[in-house]
Amino acid sequence: MLFFNLAGASGGALSGMVVAQTSYAGLSFAGSFLSLLLIPVVIWSRRSQRLTEKS
Repeated sequence: MLFFNLAGASGGALSGMVVAQTSYAGLSFAGSFLSLLLIPVVIWSRRSQRLTEKS
């Protein structure tokens, strides 16, 4: 549970730094880019779980 709290606090601090250096548009672009990067990770994770369940 502590790690979730630390991750939330770190994310909030990092987003504040990004907005301070760029803008809200930069923050939204970075968030969109990171969310698109997560799609293949989720697909790969689900595929590997299915393969381990079958064997």
